[in-house]
Formats: sequence, C-alpha cells, structure tokens
Amino acid sequence: MTLQKYKNSYSKTEMISMIKLIKTNLRFLTFNKIFLAAAAAVLYFGFSGGNTSSEYGFSIEHPIFTVLVVSAVTLLNCGRENHDGTLRGKLILGYSRRSVFASFLISSLICSFVLYLLFSLPFFCIGKTLYIRHMTDERLILISLIILCITLLTTVGSVCLSMCISYLPVASIALLAAAIGFVMLNEPLYHRLSEPESDVISVEYQDPSLAEDTDKYPLEYISDLDIYVQYPEQPNQAYIGGAKRQVLRTLYYLDPYSQISALDRIMSIYVDFDVEELLKNGESIDPETVEEHIFDTARTLPYYPLYSLAFILVLSVAGCVVFCKRNIN
Repeated sequence: MTLQKYKNSYSKTEMISMIKLIKTNLRFLTFNKIFLAAAAAVLYFGFSGGNTSSEYGFSIEHPIFTVLVVSAVTLLNCGRENHDGTLRGKLILGYSRRSVFASFLISSLICSFVLYLLFSLPFFCIGKTLYIRHMTDERLILISLIILCITLLTTVGSVCLSMCISYLPVASIALLAAAIGFVMLNEPLYHRLSEPESDVISVEYQDPSLAEDTDKYPLEYISDLDIYVQYPEQPNQAYIGGAKRQVLRTLYYLDPYSQISALDRIMSIYVDFDVEELLKNGESIDPETVEEHIFDTARTLPYYPLYSLAFILVLSVAGCVVFCKRNIN
C-alpha cells in the first residue's frame, strides 16, 4: 500500500470513528437532564424576552442569559467526560484524540444550535412587532445570525477550556474570567472608538474683525451680551486614527459582549428612526439625538458574524492542538 493510499484509508477510518462518536455524544447530550433543563430555560427566555421587546424595545438581558445557559450546559457536559473517565475510555478504545475533540465540539455545537432555535424563534417573532416597521427582514435575519455566532463562539470556548483543563472548577473559573474580561473590555473600547475626529468649540469676539475663516464658520451676534460668537472645529486629541484605530476596532468586533451591546444600541434606534432608508440614501442622524458612532455601527453589522466565525476557527484549532498534547491519566 502506497503512502497516499494509507493516508486516505486512515482519514476515512478516522472520519467514520468521529461520526460514531458524534452520534454517541448526541444521544447522551439531548436526553440528559441538564440539556432538558436548559431547553426549558432558553424557551422561557425566548418568550419572556419577546414580550419585553414588543413593549419596551430590544432586551439585551435575555440573549445574554441564553448565552450563559448554553455555556454552562457545554461546560458541564464536557466536564463529565473528564470526571467519569469517559474521555480516557474513548482513547483506550483506540479513538484518536483529534476525533474525540472534534466529535465533542461538533455535537456541542449542534446542541447549542438547537437551544438557540428554542430561544430565537419566540424572541424575534414576538419582539419584532415594535421595531419591524423600520427594519427589513434581511436586517432582522442578520441580527439573529450575529447572536447565533456569539452563542456558537461561547460554546467553542467552553469546549476548549473543559477538554484542555482536567478539573471542572478550574475550567469554570477560566471561563468566568474570560467573560469578565470581555465585559470589562467593552466600555473602554466603545468610548475610544466613539470619540469624534473633531470638536466644535465656541469663541467669543468683541471685535468681529478679529475672527478668522468667517466663510466657513460664520459669526453669530448675541444682542443680549453684545458679543459675536463663532463655532469653529478643532482636532480632537482623544481621537484615535490610523493603524491603532483598526486594531481597536478589530478587538471590538471580536469581543462578543461588545457585539451584543452594539446590537442593543442599534435596536434602540430602530424604534424611532427609519434606519434602512437613511442607510440607503447615505444619510446620517442628528448627532444631538444619536451618536454617529452608533449609526456607523449599523453599517458594519455584516462584519460581526465574520469576526465571530474567525474567532471560532482560531479557538477550535488552538483547543485541538492543546488537547492532543494534554496528559490524560
């Protein structure tokens, strides 16, 4: 048998083994008490969040709760593999580490997708009544896809931590630390990126002849004070541009909590503005009413799932590499 034929035969055998493991994992995952309890919880969050959204606008809490439930379910199920010896038993039976990791990752993603459907269908079907008049179906599908990708991203993170760390409490603390880090990263990134490129200042003149650039910044006379006021623009020292801004924006896109927070701000705009029409015409919203950074986020929504999928791919590869080198006793 040539080397190429051996490789093809090995790949085919490994694929069959992985499919068997996926079926075994799904049979266990979908009928255990943890999954059924999680299904009831996300279904409740879907209906509760949909009712809240239909009355008061998009509810950010319910998608976050759903993501936390999915992460907890994944973490507990993967931790069981380490705790009861199932993981070691699969390796003893001859399954490769790569097959074991990939099978549990895929089966966990399937379960997470099912849980997300149980949440999203009532959440969006009930909640869309408030903002649907200003939102296209494509935009609503995109927002649903963004939350789905965030859910899958947290699932992959939970699988990687629990499969690469033998002790479930340590893996849980690591996942909690990562979640806190993402939350803490959101505020500084948002404030740095929302800084305008220039600021408008007011300059007062007793003598109007001293004013400069009056064609660009006309003078206004205030009769009560007997002064002239000009409102020129000056560069904002806090504004970040160039390559550093691209780095910060990439971190913002990769942060799952920042994505959900951005969705919350954007959905609040849809209640009062026809955003789709403004985007089509290339117009903006009064900056005194809505920050330009929030409106600009509406234009970049299609990039969110792409960044999440890229993050998922990197985490999956890194988790598989670490798991294959892990010492399993």
